[in-house]
Parts: sequence; structure tokens; C-alpha cells
Amino acid sequence: MDGRPGKDGMDGTDGVTTWRAWWPLVAAGLIVVAAVATSVAVPPRTEVTAPASPEAAAQAYVREVLEQDPSDAAGLLSSSSPCDEADLESAYVPADAFVTLVGVRVADARALVEVSVTAGSASLVPAEWSEEHILTLTREGGRWLLSGTPWPTWDCTKDSR
Repeated sequence: MDGRPGKDGMDGTDGVTTWRAWWPLVAAGLIVVAAVATSVAVPPRTEVTAPASPEAAAQAYVREVLEQDPSDAAGLLSSSSPCDEADLESAYVPADAFVTLVGVRVADARALVEVSVTAGSASLVPAEWSEEHILTLTREGGRWLLSGTPWPTWDCTKDSR
């Protein structure tokens, strides 16, 4: 017994008390390591769609909207759509929004692509919400283009400007 702490409990601690003091820190450290490892090890999920399909056209449109590129997004709108670039510029898209393909129905030169838009997870107190939207596409000149009033627009007025 030389006064230095040892493993035999001769330093005035019983070993159990020391473990009780440290286990929350060890547990928190393991959780952080697991979270970092998971976020690095799991690549983001991307869906592969057939080129020139309604899904690919919808995916391209959504990508341009989420990247805040209204000009390129407007290039994917049908001439029959009442929406234009100005409508897309003024549409609100949450910064943390992500869009998931739910389903597709194709009938001749018309397709309905159902998507789920989710946002709200980036706030200090997460209040995540989701909403479903149907994107209507028509086949024009060998391309699938969005017609109608597609998300994120609600009321397009290109004809009245």
C-alpha cells in the first residue's frame, strides 16, 4: 500500500462506485460512435428509373425543384400546363424537403405519378409532416412532361400575366 490508486480497491473506492460514475459517459460515447458509423456506412437511397419513363421525368422535375432551379424545372412542363417559371420561382419548398415515389399509373400517353413530400425534420424541435401529391404527365414528342398544376405550385396563372 503505497498511497497510489490501485485495482484492488485499496484506494478508498470499491470499484462499483467508480463504474456507476462513468457508465453514462461510456454509453453516450457508444451511441455517438454508432450514429456516426451508421451515417457514414449507409449511402443515401436512390431509386433507379428507366430512362424516358414517367418516373424519370417526375424525378428530374422534383430534383430541379428541390435544387431551386425553376428554369430547368419549367423546361419539364407541358405547354398545356398553366404553370411557368415565375410560378415555380414563387412556390414555397422547405429547405429540408425530400420526396419519395409512391406509385405510378400509365395509360397510353398519360401518367399519374404519386409522390410523398416530407419536411420539418431539420428544426430544433422536429415537427415532421408529409403530404401526398399526384403529378400528371403527358407524352409529347417522345418526352414525358408535367401537365396541370404540379407540386409545389398551387395556383398557376401564366395566361393572366
